[in-house]
Amino acid sequence: MKLVSIFGSLESFQRLTTLRMPPKTAYTVLKFTRKVESEYALIEKQRVKLLRDVTGIKEGDIKLTPGDPEHQKFIEGFNEILNTESDLEPCSIKLCALIDSLNAEQSNVLSARDIAVLETFFQPEEEGHDAEKSAQDSALPPQWRKS
Repeated sequence: MKLVSIFGSLESFQRLTTLRMPPKTAYTVLKFTRKVESEYALIEKQRVKLLRDVTGIKEGDIKLTPGDPEHQKFIEGFNEILNTESDLEPCSIKLCALIDSLNAEQSNVLSARDIAVLETFFQPEEEGHDAEKSAQDSALPPQWRKS
């Protein structure tokens, strides 16, 4: 997985950690979220260092104007950083299992965007498991579900 996935995921992980889930699942998600936050902090540190290197400003606030050579140099450098592979291994939980545990609590809500962002970080689904059908079925009221 590339650092760009981690950089864009923090908000979704923060939402995920506020949801109710079984304690073992919550603990695993918490430990993994801390790893993501640590990686995010390193990316942010590199971003600030790059910004200071490009502008030559060592203290205080920095503003870049789109179209300036410094802005373009920063964008190119930051894109290079974000396209670097991370050594972060996916969480040990399968996404389908996580969604199933979240479905146990009716007040739990994640957007499709959150799930799309989080999908990269969890174990892939097994062959033959229809995650979409499972998600559709669990979204239906019990009386409408197929037996």
